[in-house]
Amino acid sequence: MRSSGLEIMVSKILKVDPRLDLWLLLYPSFILPLMDVERDKAVKRWGFCGGLVVKKFGSRIEVEHNSRQCLDYAEYILGFWYKPQSFTITDRKYRELVETLLNEYCWLGIATSPADDIEIFISIYLSQNTDFHRNVLRWVRSILEHYGSAENFVHRDIGDVARDIGKSYQLLNLVEGLRMYMDCREVALGMDDDMVKKCLFRIKGVGPKVFNAYMVYARRSLDYIPIDKNLKDFIKRFDATSSLVARDPIKSRCAKYRCGQCPQATFCTHYRLYSVFGRLGAWLQTVAYVHNKLVCRRGMCRECFLKHLCNYSNR
Repeated sequence: MRSSGLEIMVSKILKVDPRLDLWLLLYPSFILPLMDVERDKAVKRWGFCGGLVVKKFGSRIEVEHNSRQCLDYAEYILGFWYKPQSFTITDRKYRELVETLLNEYCWLGIATSPADDIEIFISIYLSQNTDFHRNVLRWVRSILEHYGSAENFVHRDIGDVARDIGKSYQLLNLVEGLRMYMDCREVALGMDDDMVKKCLFRIKGVGPKVFNAYMVYARRSLDYIPIDKNLKDFIKRFDATSSLVARDPIKSRCAKYRCGQCPQATFCTHYRLYSVFGRLGAWLQTVAYVHNKLVCRRGMCRECFLKHLCNYSNR
């Protein structure tokens, strides 16, 4: 325990896999705009438990805040709520790939902050058809710096946003999109997934990709997989999984049917992936994002631990 100004800071020590990398953990997460991140230190600047400090020392992590509640809450931010080792794949066709990924990335959880559902919605909504790290980080942080909180943004009009933040269509559409989200927020945070889907699909610009990401990051539901280009490119690399990539989910069908009940389910990438990977699917999407960043985009095929399984590897 130490004093920071007039506040008493309390701390908590957690044992972790020494391979855990804070920067890589948060890199694919929609809460990244709320954080300042270095390799071995992260500070939550905005939202719930703002001011939380996370420091890594080898196989230990120290979390600091003036609230003990936030010390426990840090486990969401660190992705500890999700344990990929808890889930198994019974089909031998896919087991080698999954076990190889688990051996290398078992330390990688799904970093989120469920109490920051508004900020998460903004982050996901803005990520459509643009570079997340180049544009969305800047936009979300500008919104929070200019208006003080995500809630304050709700009361701004398009002219304010165009002047203060930017004129991209994602930002301008967000003005109406966030107001509609706030109107149905109580439902969106409720227990009934069908009602959440009905509510969110009424929002202009919200389709299956935004909805699935929201369910994972705001509600911590593992029954959904955000289907993005990174994931599809990753899945296509392996003989065992390349045939799982088919059509992207279609909003009109997703709105009408539950995934397993859709008459076109067998032609849908989400259905195929969930049928194989189940509650490992959302984690797989996170792994794909990190692995593409670390290895695939750098052309490091010869050093890759997946090269014996990969169709694209220079063996």
